[in-house]
Amino acid sequence: MDYVDVVATEGKRISQVARRGPADAPVPHIPRWTVESVVAHLGGVHRWAARTVRDRRLEGGHRRGKEKGEALVRWFDEGVQELVEALRGADPSEPCTNFSPGSPKNVGFWYRRQAHETTMHRWDVEAAVDDVTPIDPAFASDGIDELFRTFTRTRGKQVLAGPVVVRTTDTAESWTLVPTEKPGRVDLTTDEVPPIAVLAGPAEHLLLALWKRLPLHSAQVAIEGDAGAVEAFVSGPVSP
Repeated sequence: MDYVDVVATEGKRISQVARRGPADAPVPHIPRWTVESVVAHLGGVHRWAARTVRDRRLEGGHRRGKEKGEALVRWFDEGVQELVEALRGADPSEPCTNFSPGSPKNVGFWYRRQAHETTMHRWDVEAAVDDVTPIDPAFASDGIDELFRTFTRTRGKQVLAGPVVVRTTDTAESWTLVPTEKPGRVDLTTDEVPPIAVLAGPAEHLLLALWKRLPLHSAQVAIEGDAGAVEAFVSGPVSP
């Protein structure tokens, strides 16, 4: 899949939603965030990622946009274009640092990360105005894989009691998460180990539930075995 095209397409959709407004429409699953908050946040992330790819250095953090109204949306559009140009101007296999221990240190990491970050925030702004378009199942499966490989090593405060299998019912993908020596951290394994729980559902719904955009418990998702283990892994604040 062309991750850079995803950044451009999803960025354009965010811009359309933001222009239509209302800018102060609350994002239902992120307290105190609005459409404007998402645009200000993501525009800064895009510039930070573009700078990292161009300079091959991970310095500082991202700065939220300070503009308002149409000026903010134009600023956001400029950030999307800056990121697309930076990614297009680099080969995915070229070396490049990132923030994720264990992830490949190459430009391709940023291709994938920014495609999924932009898509998730597109979903956020659409949810705020109640006009959500679906995430392609194959791309959602890729997003689950990206989440596990990028963030389970760095954001785990949950306690995982044993192996948990996450399985998509529409794309036939699965991941086995196992505890590491550090409490609250998990890793992926390809070994066949008996799980204490299985979480299964359509790829899009699983992705959104794992990112805490949708409820874990729903008609779309089935949990077999130790539901508490799954809940402990998924619990915690929403990650913008």
